[in-house]
Amino acid sequence: MLAALLLVWLEITTPVWELKAAAEWTDEELAAVLTASPWAQMHRLELPAAKGVGAGGLSNPTLHLFLATATPVREAERELRRRRLQGSVEPERAADSEFEEFLEANPGRYIVLAVRVLRPELLDRPRSVETMERETRLRIGRRSYELVGHFLPTRDDPYVRLIFPRDVRDTDTELRFELYVPGVPLPFRTVRFKLEKLTWRGRPEY
Repeated sequence: MLAALLLVWLEITTPVWELKAAAEWTDEELAAVLTASPWAQMHRLELPAAKGVGAGGLSNPTLHLFLATATPVREAERELRRRRLQGSVEPERAADSEFEEFLEANPGRYIVLAVRVLRPELLDRPRSVETMERETRLRIGRRSYELVGHFLPTRDDPYVRLIFPRDVRDTDTELRFELYVPGVPLPFRTVRFKLEKLTWRGRPEY
């Protein structure tokens, strides 16, 4: 009886990504991995209402971002895509797998932060993209890393995926991203992830 109670307690306190494979997650658990896990953040923005937007419209959107190279997140994105395509008459678009193909070709070389783009039309402007490339940084300790590449959002993937070198050392304590993403205001341009929290099945994942 005591062993059974202990098992129930462990199931309650252990995150779902530690307990089950992605294919076994419910839709709610899948959403939790992508929005409420150590690898994801949601920030409510308080912005002036745009012209023509009534109260409660897009004046207070949510900024969603996550570490797209962490294994639990990769598994969640794969499973989400599989469920969306299940029973669909449309074949999978090449764009859906382009990012995953990039990661498969470069295992362990990069850290990628995905940021939901609130105003994708701003990234149609070359100058905005150039500013993003120039002003976006990953800081780890006293070291600073420039953006080495990115995937722009598409119709099927509304996130800009920012690619940085992966150079994390034993003495490091956090990943600090200093972002310039069009449409993302201060103070949300500085994003921090504590490395001690980014573990999965006993190993670091980011």
